[in-house]
Amino acid sequence: MIEAVKKGGIKCWIMLGIQVFLLLLLVIGLCGKKEDIRLGGDFFMGAGVFDEESGIWHADANQGSAGHFLTSGELPVSSGVYRVQLFYETDTDMTNRCYITDSSAAHREVFSNGDHLYAGLTSTDYEVWVLDGNGSLKIEVEYGGSGSLSVKGVRIYNTGGLESMLLFMAVLGFVTIDLLYVYWQNQKEKGFSASQKVTILALLAIIIYSSLPLMTDYIIAGGDLIFHLLRIEGVKDGLLAGQFPVRIAPQWQRGHGYASSVFYGDTMLFVPALLRLMGFPLQTSYKFLLFVLNVGTCLISYYAFKKILNNRYLGIMGSMLYTMSVYRLFKIYHTAALGEAISIMFLPLLVVGFYKIFTEDVKDKNYRWNWILPTIGFCGMIQSHILSTYIVAAFTVFLCLLLWKKVLRKETFLVLTSVVVFSGLICAWFLVPFLDYVGSGEFVINHVSARKIQFRGLQVAQLFKVFFNDGPSTMFFDNGMVGAEPAGLGGSLLLGGLLFICLWCTGVTSNLDKKLFKTGKIALLVAVISMVMSTQVFPWDRIQKLHPVTATLVSSLQFTSRFLNISTIALLVVTGIAGVCIWKTEKILWKGGFAAGIAVMFLVSNVYLLNDICDSGSFFRLYNVGGMGTGYISGAEYIPVGTEAERLTYAAPVAGEGVWVEGYEKDYLSVEMTCRNGSPKESYVDVPILYYEGYRAQTDAGQELEVGYGENNIVRISIPAGFEGGVSMGFVSPWYWRVAEVVSVVTFLALTGGVIWAKRKEQNHE
Repeated sequence: MIEAVKKGGIKCWIMLGIQVFLLLLLVIGLCGKKEDIRLGGDFFMGAGVFDEESGIWHADANQGSAGHFLTSGELPVSSGVYRVQLFYETDTDMTNRCYITDSSAAHREVFSNGDHLYAGLTSTDYEVWVLDGNGSLKIEVEYGGSGSLSVKGVRIYNTGGLESMLLFMAVLGFVTIDLLYVYWQNQKEKGFSASQKVTILALLAIIIYSSLPLMTDYIIAGGDLIFHLLRIEGVKDGLLAGQFPVRIAPQWQRGHGYASSVFYGDTMLFVPALLRLMGFPLQTSYKFLLFVLNVGTCLISYYAFKKILNNRYLGIMGSMLYTMSVYRLFKIYHTAALGEAISIMFLPLLVVGFYKIFTEDVKDKNYRWNWILPTIGFCGMIQSHILSTYIVAAFTVFLCLLLWKKVLRKETFLVLTSVVVFSGLICAWFLVPFLDYVGSGEFVINHVSARKIQFRGLQVAQLFKVFFNDGPSTMFFDNGMVGAEPAGLGGSLLLGGLLFICLWCTGVTSNLDKKLFKTGKIALLVAVISMVMSTQVFPWDRIQKLHPVTATLVSSLQFTSRFLNISTIALLVVTGIAGVCIWKTEKILWKGGFAAGIAVMFLVSNVYLLNDICDSGSFFRLYNVGGMGTGYISGAEYIPVGTEAERLTYAAPVAGEGVWVEGYEKDYLSVEMTCRNGSPKESYVDVPILYYEGYRAQTDAGQELEVGYGENNIVRISIPAGFEGGVSMGFVSPWYWRVAEVVSVVTFLALTGGVIWAKRKEQNHE
């Protein structure tokens, strides 16, 4: 960096000076005074009844009809990110609503989904993004037509989010510009080769085109989208609550909390969660993460296929076919399966890692470092999608069985053992809590072994489908391919696999390196097996009946189409090796035919699907969590068995016989209150938080109180007979969770430092 600045001369210093000056201006803007407006009920106009003495508006079934209830006067606000607190009382949930309007603003210059009103709350707390601060903002209140609603006043205050957003975008932009400049300066002396220029432009094109659905002012409404958006909000709220790492999303299930983070790795979700903390809208934060995944998948897959195929152009082809594979487009956009999309990004590291382990010379001094890539791959997958991890792990075991002679070599066995051990240690912070809850808890996820999956398998014809539409049907057993979701492989991969077989049968593959040819055969076998496993013809139901363990493993897969992930990357390896074979023939016609065939099939399958997703996929605009609520928990896998999720709503604590509660305060997952038990026997207080192992309660004097399951599995705090005093409760990670976190950090730092030290030592000796 310093050398690049010196080479750049005075112009470079001027550019850096301008950047620093602009950043200082933005930092000063963060410290400026912000609007904070508080207004009473008399600031509203509407159709309800206004009590001038109390300054409260009121509506009920007798005094107001469903629809528009109140409109505030114009609010004099400048551009910024605001929070709106409407102070109210109601006896219904999600019947009434508060939102923002600005009829004079430019098109979509004010962003917010508003918030629903709940009987257990006394105010809203939602965000509004104002880009056109012309002072004509209005707060609207809708009455749902049932129950009662009273509005007392409103507060709207500037959070400083706009300034934080601008600062982040400036830093990101400047860092990008500076890195590009450094790269350009370093390459200028060496000169850019034609192949380098083609590679850079090709990878940029892949990233840009794969991100086409992100270049909109809305998000594609995938089936799992709400669940993953709530996961992002859960990480954000967990950080605000002081959790690190985040274990329980405190605001999920209407403030009752949801332990999604214990069961489902959230590491990559810290990216959008931090953007949310800075003030970015929810959909922007989510789309930024998808863009990061597109960039990461493109670059990682290019690296992997270039290493395996030893050809820059075939590496570009591999990156293009993988980043925009039918299966990946299906998962990242159609179903919004965020966990799988993240795991897909790491899978090529495992492929290239195991390729190096099983093909490189064990006597080579660098062979011992071959644990690094698969360890990174497994760590990324474990912390993003457990189901994908165990599918990949199963095929890894299968690969080791096929190559058992190589596995038993001392050097190879040591490297493979290192992958397992280091992956486990680095991920201990996640695996220990996960295994703790799965092994000792009574959650819905522990009781799904009866769920069948074979009927959800693909029709065999879907494997050979070339044209894909953004269809909604997931019931392939009932509806077949009619209106089916785009689960398949695509024409390019099918063509590549067929081409490899033809070259093999005609003896053309004799010009291939033996290791590469064997890799192609193994990859083809893996592709065929995984393709069969994705269909309805594979005997999943029979396997499920063999043993309780197989019943649980099979049931947890949910969808057999997940095996297409393995088929996709295996066929990509096969296609790439077929490309190497053709490349070695030195026949221009063969090369041109191969490139043209792959390109045509890519346009027909992959590009067509991407455009159809953009053209016909449903969508919505979601800026703040109030627009979707916090009650959605998908299949409810992570709640205690027997919980009636629909009953989990904002509520006051419920005291048992003889107990009085005063001064109750709930802050995320922490509770403070004063209790008195006037009865001669032990009683309790049920607080509106879903019970998970780890909640602890104590008195002001430090006495530990028993905590367990209450009504509908919410937290129940036992109150001793005759007790009077303060009680506090919160979630405390068990000591062995904390030990696991230390183990992960120490292992990561030790391995990173050890590798850097060893590499530098080797360089000094050369």
